[in-house]
Amino acid sequence: AAGLLAAAVALGNDAIHRLRDKSALTSRRLAIVRAILLASIFACALVCSARELDSRALIGVSLAFSAAGLAPLMVLTLWPRARSRDAMLALVVGLGTAETMLVYGEGTVRGLAAAAVVGCFASIVAGVLSSLIGGGDRSAGYRFVAAVWRPDGDVVAPDKGA
Repeated sequence: AAGLLAAAVALGNDAIHRLRDKSALTSRRLAIVRAILLASIFACALVCSARELDSRALIGVSLAFSAAGLAPLMVLTLWPRARSRDAMLALVVGLGTAETMLVYGEGTVRGLAAAAVVGCFASIVAGVLSSLIGGGDRSAGYRFVAAVWRPDGDVVAPDKGA
């Protein structure tokens, strides 16, 4: 339930609310979020009622997708050369690999674990290779953090008291 609410809030605030009027009332934004939440709950109910689902298999699939998508992104946050583009590529490669293995692989616990491990490894490799191959200047945020860690003078503004 918390995941559905978070997804609805993100869609309501970022995607739909910003496409319309940025100065819209909070009540209108909440109405959009509630409508998205109801639509997603209704869609989930339709999928669950259409076929018989095993709750253990659903938990395994969710853990496989988490391992293939979120764990590599946490590793890439520690990689100093990684940028947003590299993280997006890693996410797509990891989730795509895990999904392919889940669709065409065996539906056992070993198949779920293999999809998680291979997706995680492929995602990390794709992110690191993309950051090594792709050039470009570092972002302003990265330069600011580097300046804070290794101060060479005035980081934010010159000292007006001296």
